Amino acid sequence: MVASSNLLLAVRSGSLGSYVYTTQTPINGSYTLSAEQYANLFIRGQDFESGTASFNVRAVHTESWGGSVAKGAASIAAFTLKPVASGLASAPTLKQVTVLEDPSTASAPSLKDFINTAATKLDASETVLYKITIPSDAKLVALMGALPTASPGVPAGFSYLIEASDAALLNYKVVPAAQYSGALTLTFQAATQESDGGLAFGAELSATLTVTPVSDAPLLITPSAVSGLIADASVDSLAIPIQSALVDSSETLSVKVWVKGLTSTSAQTINFKYGSETTPILLKVGVLNNESVYFFEAKTAAELAKLATLNVSATSDFRLDNKLSLLVESSSKDGSAAAATVSKTIDLSIYRPIGAPT
Repeated sequence: MVASSNLLLAVRSGSLGSYVYTTQTPINGSYTLSAEQYANLFIRGQDFESGTASFNVRAVHTESWGGSVAKGAASIAAFTLKPVASGLASAPTLKQVTVLEDPSTASAPSLKDFINTAATKLDASETVLYKITIPSDAKLVALMGALPTASPGVPAGFSYLIEASDAALLNYKVVPAAQYSGALTLTFQAATQESDGGLAFGAELSATLTVTPVSDAPLLITPSAVSGLIADASVDSLAIPIQSALVDSSETLSVKVWVKGLTSTSAQTINFKYGSETTPILLKVGVLNNESVYFFEAKTAAELAKLATLNVSATSDFRLDNKLSLLVESSSKDGSAAAATVSKTIDLSIYRPIGAPT
């Protein structure tokens, strides 16, 4: 018998329930079996082999007393060994990744950043792939070319089948959704692929992408200067409209207005109010650039909304060298992240009527 090299021949012996299969080794390229052995011959493909195979057999009769040999006609059996994906020799190990909120594509992590040790394969002819599921609060971005075809992820998001080569993994970036912070779970499932496209998957593994919050600078609109005459402080006022808003609605907004130029005496002659409210805003004393400065804050949603109606009246003159400067600081804070602050300055001049000389 002659068999192609991609076939394995084994002879079965023993009884039902305790069969033993003995692999046959060719001598000078051929196999010689007794009739009994041939009756118990089993043939399969060698490990990791696929494609066409052949088995050539002929019967040989040897006369016991004279040694005469008679050979029958050769018969050839042709086989097609169907490729079957063999699976992994070892699964990958993953690592946890951290990135700042709202990263650029360049600074976002690549798929390779999540791989600690790569998966390995049993069959060198197969290709290792990763089925990677990206959660719904992130997206996969290709640096070059198009993304692979996506399929619905479980429980959400999208799954992609990507070759496990360094070049392929480096080409894809995981970009969190805008203004997202927190933990994202990606799943990796390694597989080997045979020439016919058949896949053998390993176990599903998870990796965490921690998105560290970053406070976004808020919007702030103020006039650059406010000036005017206050003839009657109980009636007249000057409008100082201030508007501030969050860029990221999940953050916390606060506005502080520093009134630079006030003294403990002049502070008693000026009132800041919201709209038509009669009660003045309480001025506090804080430290600004190592100096004691009067200020007030808006922290609640109601106070922040009323900033647009801010007005001022005074019984004293604040002009020229005595004019005031309002430093408006709007701060936005995302969780434990440092606050992002935007500031603008308003020059405030208040004129009182000048009486006729006596």
